[in-house]
Parts: sequence; C-alpha cells; structure tokens
Amino acid sequence: SPSQAAGRVSPSDHPDYTVVHPVETEDIHVDNPGMGWELIDNAIPGHDIYSTKKHRDPNAPVGSEPDQTYDKFGNAYILSTWAELEPQPGVYDWSLVDRAIDHWSAQGKRIQFRIATDPHVIIGYKHPDADRHEVYNRGAPDWLTDPEGEYAVPTTPKCHDAASVLPDCAPPRPWTPDQGGLDPSQYKRIYYVPDYENATYQSRLRSFLEAFGAHYDSDRRLETVDLMGYGEWGEWHSGHDFSSIEARQQFLRNVVRWWSLAFPHKVLGLSASPEYRSDVLPDVRNPATYEEFKAWSAFDFALLTERRPTCRRPVATRVVYRSVLSSVAAIPKSTNLRAHTIGSQKASIAVASRKASPITPTT
Repeated sequence: SPSQAAGRVSPSDHPDYTVVHPVETEDIHVDNPGMGWELIDNAIPGHDIYSTKKHRDPNAPVGSEPDQTYDKFGNAYILSTWAELEPQPGVYDWSLVDRAIDHWSAQGKRIQFRIATDPHVIIGYKHPDADRHEVYNRGAPDWLTDPEGEYAVPTTPKCHDAASVLPDCAPPRPWTPDQGGLDPSQYKRIYYVPDYENATYQSRLRSFLEAFGAHYDSDRRLETVDLMGYGEWGEWHSGHDFSSIEARQQFLRNVVRWWSLAFPHKVLGLSASPEYRSDVLPDVRNPATYEEFKAWSAFDFALLTERRPTCRRPVATRVVYRSVLSSVAAIPKSTNLRAHTIGSQKASIAVASRKASPITPTT
C-alpha cells in the first residue's frame, strides 16, 4: 500500500489494529519501566527518610513510617557512602540501606543505587558525628584517611567551587543552622580526595566492593547500580591528582573491573563526564582526538568490555553515543549494540566487544 511504501503502517492495512488518540490529562501518571523521575533517599544517619520525618514532626516516634508515598515516582534512588557502610575496618552496617530498600520496594518502586566511595557533598546537612566537616562530606571512611590511624592514606583538600582555590573556599566560620537549614555563607566548601594510587587505599576499596556486592548483587529488588569510584560524588571528574595519565588510566580501569566483579548480575551505570577542572592533574581537558578523550577517562575500556556498563549523565552521553554510532562499521558484527535509558534522564548506551585493552587491569 502507499503507506507501507512510505515507511508507515496504516490501520487500514491491519484490520485488527485499534486507533488511539492520546488526550492530555493530569489524572494519571504514566510510569515507564527504566525511565522517568527518581526519588532520592539519602540513607545516611540523621538524613534518611525516618529521621527526616522525626525532624518535621518532633512528636513522631523514632523509626515511624514516613507519611509520604510519592506515588508519581516509580524509581527510588538510594544514596549512601563507603564511610557509612564500613564504619570500622571489615565491619559493615547495611541497616539504613536495607531499610530504605524494604520501604520503597514495598510500595512497588524500582530500586537504584548510588553508593559513593568518593567525597559525597550534601550542602546544608552535617553528619551528626563529624566534627571536621561543615557540610556532609564523606566518601572513604575516616579510619582509612586518619593521619594518626593505622592506614593513614593521604588526602588532598580541594574546593567544591571549581573557580575557587584554597584557602578562599575554607573560611573560618562556624557551622550555624537557621530555620531553613544553613546560611550559604556558612558553608565550608571543601572536600578531601584520597590518594587513589595508594596501594592500601586500593586494597581496602576492593575489599569493600566485594562485601558490598556479596550483600546486594542477588537482591532482585535492585535494578541498577551506579559505578562510582573517582572524583566528587563519584561522577568521574574533580578527583585525585594522578602522577601521570597512565596512572590515571590504570586506576580508572581497575575501578571499572572491581565494580563489575562485585555486581555481575546488575546493570552498572558509569558517569560519562568530561574532566572540566583546571586544578586536576594531569590536565586532561583538551585531548587531541576523541579516542584520546575516551582513553584518558577509561571510557574506551568500560564501553568495550564484555561486562558493558551503561552510561549515565545525559550531556556527555550524547557525545559517547554519537561516537559509537559513527564507528559502528568498525565494530564486529557479533557486537551487541543497545541504547536505552535508565533512571532519571539517564541516557545510556552499552557496547560489548572482544576487543583487547592496551592496559590490563590488575586482578
């Protein structure tokens, strides 16, 4: 028929088809699996859903059920940090995360993880047990980076604001709450980046990821896991000053491998973010080629491995997506190419290939 010739399908070509004309309405909520808005639940002490209800209603009993169900959200995005989940070496506390999973999955929500092993900054909230942090600012455990402790992994202070330099971003002002939280002028906008090249840091990180995966990889309520491991919020930017580009590549590829081994049955989401800060060394902001850009941040390794983590963060993903599609002719026919979205506007693409990597991650 003419419609078929034009590449379209007409209802007249298929008598069993029903013609539907959508009408705009606010009475229902369309929930698409793997897509849509996400409800963020910070499963950290004093800031989880149960504690915040207590904060809103001082008469509410501790541990009382939250009164909000958020019916229009199909995804619950649970956040926590390595510091909260391993409060002592080899001692794990999954209780707040487990409780969050139980609560939101009981409401039929799909569970997504964002568990940071890197500095995770939450403006306007201070950890109840943290004296040196003016805002919530944790990633690696304090016992790992305490200069007087057993492990004493070195850290480097950095300004949260990329336009600032120390000491401008760390004014000597007290942490003072007001009715709305914190006066922005009181924020101590500084975070501490561990030495990712330190052998002790890498060993403890891998041990944590093994325990983390052993606890959650088999949980069918959990759909996706953000692949964290480098930079502020684990977003693959604003992190450690590496000694060389080769050291940067080696560590990032190791992180991808360790997360993949920890969660062999989950969809992993890697933040496809370009490094934009001028104070991060070595300077990888201006690669000569697109291939160099992918290699410097281990995107080539991540996207061309059998494990196939997806990309998240829509702006950068469009670049990666276009690049992969433009080079499809060079990808073997056996390659599995699939594009989809997960979570909150998380455009993603996954590519599987047997292509060998020039740098082999350590096991």
